[in-house]
Amino acid sequence: MAQLLPLMADINNMALRYFADRKNVYLFPWYIADVTISDDISALLGKAMRESFMVIDKGFVTAYYDFDSADELCKTACNKIISDPEYFPLVIKKIYEYSAALDKSSIAISALDASILSSSELIDIYEKYVKDLRQLRVWGWIPPLVDGITDSYLSNHIQKVFTEHAKTQGKEARALEYYTILSSSDKQSEVQQEEIARLAVLRSFEEHGWLPALKDIAEGNFSNFEARHPEAFLRIQQHLKEYGWLTYSYVGPLMSLQHFFALVSDNMKRGGIREQQQSKQEYYANLKKEKERILIDLKVPLEIQRLFEISAECMFIKDYRKGVYQRSYVAMDNILTEIGTRLDMTLKQVKFLLFEECKEALLEEEKEEYRSIAQSREKLCCYHIKDGMLSIFQGEECRAVIEEFVSEPVKDEGEVSELKGTIAYKGEVRGIAKIVLTVEDIAKVNEGDILISSATNPDLILAMKRAAAFVTDMGGIISHASIVAREMKKPCLVGTKTATHVFKDGDMVFVDANNGFIKKII
Repeated sequence: MAQLLPLMADINNMALRYFADRKNVYLFPWYIADVTISDDISALLGKAMRESFMVIDKGFVTAYYDFDSADELCKTACNKIISDPEYFPLVIKKIYEYSAALDKSSIAISALDASILSSSELIDIYEKYVKDLRQLRVWGWIPPLVDGITDSYLSNHIQKVFTEHAKTQGKEARALEYYTILSSSDKQSEVQQEEIARLAVLRSFEEHGWLPALKDIAEGNFSNFEARHPEAFLRIQQHLKEYGWLTYSYVGPLMSLQHFFALVSDNMKRGGIREQQQSKQEYYANLKKEKERILIDLKVPLEIQRLFEISAECMFIKDYRKGVYQRSYVAMDNILTEIGTRLDMTLKQVKFLLFEECKEALLEEEKEEYRSIAQSREKLCCYHIKDGMLSIFQGEECRAVIEEFVSEPVKDEGEVSELKGTIAYKGEVRGIAKIVLTVEDIAKVNEGDILISSATNPDLILAMKRAAAFVTDMGGIISHASIVAREMKKPCLVGTKTATHVFKDGDMVFVDANNGFIKKII
């Protein structure tokens, strides 16, 4: 019989607690994810996260969650996955189904000439988009929920039952190593797909004899590149059109030509292009063979194999559906930019309005009032969601609400010198800490540094290549940092909760991803 996590009979003394913070966030599309986990998801799991509170201060979001109800939601999702063999396949089916629908509508939205649409047509498109996004978002919440918001429930459960089995086979000492391999996805992540395609771009330069372009890239000579190498530039533009969304995250921008040049320059410094491409392509095939070998050698029972398959698929699909979200955000810029034009607002200002507010501003000609509201929210705003109901505030009212809901500010925890985290990939390394929250922070990361982030995204991949290890505040075994750490074979700790507050740039730190901690070296 499947072992289930204990649920609390009742939740008392609910209290909002600091969860995480992040740079470069606007109201849209962040609030939609919070609405789905506070409302829509109850249709799937019979409960939701009861309360959350977000402060967005000049694009820097600080999140506060009701951890009691959040944990109960995670345990419920995990128990449903563990106990019902038919439920997880349904989740995956729904995620792919709604992903395909959102991708299809995103392509259509991108192709529209928004300037010729009526205001009603713009709002209809926006309304349908929100509906489509919420449909995917609610099912898309299941993979991260099963691994927990505060504790890695699914991962901990799998490690426990697998370690117990490994003992019977005399392999307990290597249980963590085997767990890391068996729980990894053997499907190419979209980050890996982009790099393989990027290496193919460089190979095409060689095949077409565009050697001067390669020489300029190797030497960092990018001035007037388009004029000097028009064919090579066109090939690069094709690549950016296909993969530019990878760096978009929540608010953009798309992958720039400069970012692409930085990535390919890094590739060229790391050896032969053909060899790198072959190594990337072979990684997943070799991983699949290694998983098959371990399963046979350790005589892993079918039920534990099923749990590993769930973990691996969660790891892949969590990143996959994030890509679908990002492509949709890029597409919606077409519509939101036109709405902004008609409301005399910037794209950024439009993204500080809820859908219902955009509708009222555009169709009921309330643009003066909402322009003022958007401008105020750019500087500071907050929203509170309780039992699915969202309330939003800005200006002086916002400051009063923050004082009401936030009992104390987020502390830098300067006296703390050591934190525990979940091991995503084992290893030990010493290095200089670098706090990396946005693309602008990549430049300060040198080879061998320790990258510390609230949560990594594909736009930080260049910094991750340079770093010797990764440490994050948020995320579990199926997070982006975990995926990249396993692909790059670099020590990684996730879910430390406050690493970006405890450590600072220049700290010498020791990451022990064998025992699950990071500490400052005095």
